[in-house]
Amino acid sequence: MSNLRTKRAVSALAALTLAVGGIGAVEVLSDHAPAAVAASCPAPTTNITSNMTISDPELTDQNGTPKTSFTVAATVGFKVKWSTSSKVHAGEYFQYKVSTQSAKPIMPFNFDVKSSTGTVIGCGTWDQDGNVKVVFNDAAEGAASWDGWVITTAQLTLSKNEVGKKQPFKLTETKSVDVDIQPGIGVGVDFRKDGWLFNVYNRNRTLAWRITVPGGDTGLKNVSVVDNSEDTKWDFNCDDLEPLLKNNEANLKLVDSVANGYDGPDVSGGAIRQNATISCSANKLEIKLPEVPANKFAIIVLYGHTPEVVSGHYWNTATITANDMETRMVSAQDVVLGADAGAAARQVFSIAKKVDDSAAALTENPDFTFEVTLKGPGVDRTETVTVKKGQTYTYPDKLPIGTKVSIKEKNLPDASVLWDNATSGVFDQSEGVTLGADKKTATLTINPEKDYTATVTNVTKPKPTPSPTPSTTTPTPSPTPSTTTPAPTPSTTTPVPTPSTTTPVPTPSTTTPTPAVSTTPTPSPSTSTTPSPSTSTTASVPPAPSESNPPAVPPSTPDKPKNPKSPLAKTGADSGILLGAGLAALLAGGAAVASRRRMG
Repeated sequence: MSNLRTKRAVSALAALTLAVGGIGAVEVLSDHAPAAVAASCPAPTTNITSNMTISDPELTDQNGTPKTSFTVAATVGFKVKWSTSSKVHAGEYFQYKVSTQSAKPIMPFNFDVKSSTGTVIGCGTWDQDGNVKVVFNDAAEGAASWDGWVITTAQLTLSKNEVGKKQPFKLTETKSVDVDIQPGIGVGVDFRKDGWLFNVYNRNRTLAWRITVPGGDTGLKNVSVVDNSEDTKWDFNCDDLEPLLKNNEANLKLVDSVANGYDGPDVSGGAIRQNATISCSANKLEIKLPEVPANKFAIIVLYGHTPEVVSGHYWNTATITANDMETRMVSAQDVVLGADAGAAARQVFSIAKKVDDSAAALTENPDFTFEVTLKGPGVDRTETVTVKKGQTYTYPDKLPIGTKVSIKEKNLPDASVLWDNATSGVFDQSEGVTLGADKKTATLTINPEKDYTATVTNVTKPKPTPSPTPSTTTPTPSPTPSTTTPAPTPSTTTPVPTPSTTTPVPTPSTTTPTPAVSTTPTPSPSTSTTPSPSTSTTASVPPAPSESNPPAVPPSTPDKPKNPKSPLAKTGADSGILLGAGLAALLAGGAAVASRRRMG
């Protein structure tokens, strides 16, 4: 495709000989040796014009500065701004058309569309009918969107308008702008130099440099014009140029006036060429003229040789000296011939949220919040964005290339879970993302070719086992086992008094002799047995002891009871003791009653 584009440009320029007043240093755009390595452009496949924003053309000078005042035959520019709304793909293209009624394209031209970093992201064509088409290549696929411009240049075809009036300049079939067109500034005003693209087909005459030397009111003597080719992209081919300067009127002549252009005849009849002295080398050419008469103009046209036509600016400076005149230096102005285009990528960034909640499942799907700070060309703000678990958030606005982005997770949501703060909010190391010392802050720079993603992970901890709720009452303590025999439970009945250990002595009666008191005490009842109670309810009074009837001695061991102890005996005082004491009291009471009866 590159060869085809070059042949088109060469064939169109082979017959082109252009002399334009008021133009200077030439910028030639060609794909012989572009400033940046051009990517191959695919064939156009999909028209996305309707999905883009394309402005109406704006009238400018050849450098893209808006302007509505020109001189006759000046170079003007049509500047169009464009923007994509989303990503583009190789083979997609857009197109538009400008009017050729007020200015004609100088030549068909092929041009590259370069990003702000110098990468070729597309190829454009500009034809003589005013059609412009731009095809994107694969280098444009990385950006989220593109903002760009195209300037196509043309030669003004409008004639001058009356002073103080304006005329319409046709931008499109339906849009016009009023312009002021005036004649070119004559060389009599000052020394000047113009430059333009002359003939690409002939490498010896690629560039044309025209120098005008006015004689002024008194004329000039011993005129010297020295032209240097400091620009390494071109030089002089002396074998081709010297014969032209000596023999061709178009290259060296003397004219009466330039008010109507530079096409006037040589009024010297060839004498100016015959009397000129020419010294030529590849980087310097000097022409010496004996004189330039008063009110006359010497016109010199030089050709520059280019080994290869390359993109970039071409310039040339001439130094003019003469008797009784201050040295003058004339240089050409910047000129763009053909078309120029550029584009600025816009990009986004993303945040990916991972959550390891295997230890304690989330009961909700909360929003995780992040603080995002943006600083870049036209951008300076801090805002909060939210991301769901397991999702990737993409920033909605396309940001300028070079914007600095800082991301930090804010407080974790309260989802009735415990977060492992040591590992939560930690960003992964990934391409284009720089982490802070604690890895909880991520920074990145918006890149034209890739959407960088900052990935952050949160980790949960298991819930602890709940502790028992304390009682509001004092608990009853457990009984402590005693090492001694437990005290007996007291009886609920009135205890029987313990009988005396001696037999009471009855009061002596006056009729009854007082019996002698026995010295033998009544034995205490044994605790090992329980005596059987008497069935009689009235106790008999024993006879008074005498020598013939001594008191009976109770046996030392009572008879063994027939029945075992009842359960009551096991829990209270010994029932045998209690019953024995009761019987003794009954016996004593019965004896006392019997004694009183006898006494009475």
